[in-house]
Amino acid sequence: MGRNVSFMFAMMLILVLTLPTSTNEISITQTSSIDTTRGPYVDKIVHRVVTQYEQQVSELQNGQIDLIGGTVDPTFRDALSEEENIEMAQHLRNGYGFLSINCDKYPFNITAFRRAFAFALDKEAICEGWWDGLAVPQDSLIPQINPFSIEGQLPYTYYEANTDLANQLLDAAGFLDIDEDNFREAPNGMDFDVLIEFAQPSVVDILQETQGALRAVGINATATPTDFYDYLNRLYFHGDYDIVFLGTSYNNFNVDWIAYEFWSEYADEPYWNFPNWRNATFDSYRDALIHSVDYDEVYEAAIAMQEVWVYECPYIILYENVHLSAYRTDKFEGYVNDARDGVPGWWTNYGVRLKDELSGPYGGTFVRSNPLDVDSFNFMRSSSTYTMDILEMLYDSLLKMDAQGL
Repeated sequence: MGRNVSFMFAMMLILVLTLPTSTNEISITQTSSIDTTRGPYVDKIVHRVVTQYEQQVSELQNGQIDLIGGTVDPTFRDALSEEENIEMAQHLRNGYGFLSINCDKYPFNITAFRRAFAFALDKEAICEGWWDGLAVPQDSLIPQINPFSIEGQLPYTYYEANTDLANQLLDAAGFLDIDEDNFREAPNGMDFDVLIEFAQPSVVDILQETQGALRAVGINATATPTDFYDYLNRLYFHGDYDIVFLGTSYNNFNVDWIAYEFWSEYADEPYWNFPNWRNATFDSYRDALIHSVDYDEVYEAAIAMQEVWVYECPYIILYENVHLSAYRTDKFEGYVNDARDGVPGWWTNYGVRLKDELSGPYGGTFVRSNPLDVDSFNFMRSSSTYTMDILEMLYDSLLKMDAQGL
């Protein structure tokens, strides 16, 4: 559902590019009268191009900017939280870190193996330990901030380690330690091991956790660093692998991508379906998801597909981490913590206003950092999020997603 804002920016906007000594500034200036009953309130919004994290933080602390126009690195959380005139907010990332499992390879093609792995993992420990609490466990392929997500609605979760249930699943599926070497064999009696590949050195603790979870239930597993583009190329073209660590983020709340990303007919299609997963029940809801014009039918299809997918575990989603925003409170108020974009989102530009004691709510220049310079003023050519943060202020939209993502 969109929100009608067709005349919100019924004013003339002038885009000014200036070149100060240290950074670029892009300012959007209001030059005509505005509706006095609703935003926008400020006279001018200045996008100050500041590429370095440390400089963004420093300029926020000394009042050169009013808002860091992107995600704040968690290493600055404590320092910014201690500042008297700075507030911090957080919102969940529209994405997650996950493990992709090769469902084309025996015995990883056995659902019980994948579910046992999911139950053996302690996602809460990963969120609290590695992310220092700035993440939440996630099971569904659709991030939980998305209104179509099934997260929290299933009668079970994979959040906490449940080694007893994991062992039961493996025993029932025939994964037994036949030769008494402390590692289980596959149901056909063959020895097997599991290679968990990852690229970023920063996630080694997470991968050690996954290795330990499998070993705790008698699976011979090893986590090892690998060149990212090596295993990404194998995923793209359905080459050999066991389990790999990846991360992904989404630009919006559309869910039609799940009908392509995990479609059985794309299990051998380059660039699609990394886990090589096939499931007829999942596919049976695909037509309703992408072709129905009835909202309830689309929603029900999305829910049903997630139910199948979470049970089958072609991916094991590990966490949905938190993004931090930081802004000053000494001059402006009315900041909006957007469900998708956090405080730097469009609704803050629309709602922020000068404090009453500073002759507000109307007037003033609101300054925000922009982590990258504009790559094009043609919105059809740019793929930069930070460019679009500026360009979207120049066009009046008939429909706009509200701050809750609806």
